[in-house]
Amino acid sequence: IVRDTDVHDNMPQHDGACGYGIKASDGARLSAFRSSCTRNTGAGVLAMEPGTDMLLEQCIVQNTQLHQPSGQAAGVIAAQGAALHITGTDVRANLNTGLAVHDTGTYVELRDSTIRDTVFEGLGQSAAGIEVAFGAALDVENTLIAGNSVVGILAASKGTAVHLVNSEISGTLLGHKLQSALAYGILAEHQAEVTATGLLVQNNEGPGLYAVVPGTAVT
Repeated sequence: IVRDTDVHDNMPQHDGACGYGIKASDGARLSAFRSSCTRNTGAGVLAMEPGTDMLLEQCIVQNTQLHQPSGQAAGVIAAQGAALHITGTDVRANLNTGLAVHDTGTYVELRDSTIRDTVFEGLGQSAAGIEVAFGAALDVENTLIAGNSVVGILAASKGTAVHLVNSEISGTLLGHKLQSALAYGILAEHQAEVTATGLLVQNNEGPGLYAVVPGTAVT
């Protein structure tokens, strides 16, 4: 259990691995309360692998820096079958992705939080406030996703499931380094499934909600 702790400015390791702020893997359990992760490299917070269970409550994850060899940068990453529970947390001003949820078996619960002001740095293929892909699952409730670059919420790949309740997606900005023609509040593609209730989707620099490719479902 981590309480009232500041984790900041962790740099890449000598072997080139990312300098994560907080990492849990191999089935570990980690809970962080009222703590902050600032200016770490590659990811501020990483939960990965089956059996790993992480809780972030009333935390701040901000200003994550780009890992130059890989182009990886995200405020929070859950992958490879981990479970992550986020409540009352502010994920802000990170590079490329605010929250990345990847891989079959990975589950993230996001409540009463903000994902905002994510900036595209110019490496990688895209940018998003939240990216859910490769069969992962995300539940979002009472959360603000605002001021992010290119996509507010991206749901991609067959088996990916996103459930949104009483949340706002707004102010998504064009990705000028990508020369993208549009920004999307919610983009669902490649047979992902999105369900939504009680959303406010407004003031995005492009479609509020866009579903594309046969087999993609939005209800």
